[in-house]
Amino acid sequence: MAVSRISPLQSGAPGRLPSFPLPCLRKATRRRAKRARELGAPATGADSVGACNKSHSYVWRSSAREEQGIDLDSVVRDLRLLMHEPFQRHGFKVEWTVQKVRVQADRTRLQQAFLALLTNARVHATPGPLTITLSREGDRAVFRVSDAGPGVPAELTERIFEPFRRGPTDARGSGLGLSVVKVTAEAHGGTARHVPNQAGGSIFEISLPA
Repeated sequence: MAVSRISPLQSGAPGRLPSFPLPCLRKATRRRAKRARELGAPATGADSVGACNKSHSYVWRSSAREEQGIDLDSVVRDLRLLMHEPFQRHGFKVEWTVQKVRVQADRTRLQQAFLALLTNARVHATPGPLTITLSREGDRAVFRVSDAGPGVPAELTERIFEPFRRGPTDARGSGLGLSVVKVTAEAHGGTARHVPNQAGGSIFEISLPA
């Protein structure tokens, strides 16, 4: 089955979905972090995404891509290595729980969607405990990121996955991360959602058919 051709800004509409490989993100993240240290300024996830966007002609592909059987746990392990230093540098204590789960999916696009949730936590969540899980729950594969705050105001909860919709922090970003999460999940027959947790923070999750 082919992944739907969709827009990153509106589910169900013909368009193009951003797609770039993890090696590009790794290299861009290292370059941006080095430059930020030299300038004494923070590097953002959006910086790395922008760098990949400029340096790869296959970003924003318009053609549908064939799904393949992939191990989601492998995707999450790669992202764990990528995000270890940024999380540590920003004061997060991350607990990872990763089960072996296999799905039919576009690996590159799911990497991007998972990375968007992790970057969203790094940029907007309160430094401290952060719980990241991948599990099989019945016939679903669920990737979940749970933070310790500050949470999402009630008036934004239903619209948090809209493009350019921001939470209560002053942190900067592209404004597209969570909207890309939603359309990527839906393109794979899944869902993306946000719910508050008992710590006063947020749980963001992607649920996919497994």
